[in-house]
Amino acid sequence: MEVEAEGNSGALEQFLDLLRKGPRAARVQDVAVDWLPVRGDLGPFGVRG
Repeated sequence: MEVEAEGNSGALEQFLDLLRKGPRAARVQDVAVDWLPVRGDLGPFGVRG
């Protein structure tokens, strides 16, 4: 899975904590993080797949 998110550092850290836990009954093996400069072009939330 790949996720792109923008926000303040506190909110992003909380989001990372949730990603590391995953949904119930999931086993998350690894979460790789690349901190990049804010682009400001993500727009509203959406799911593609």
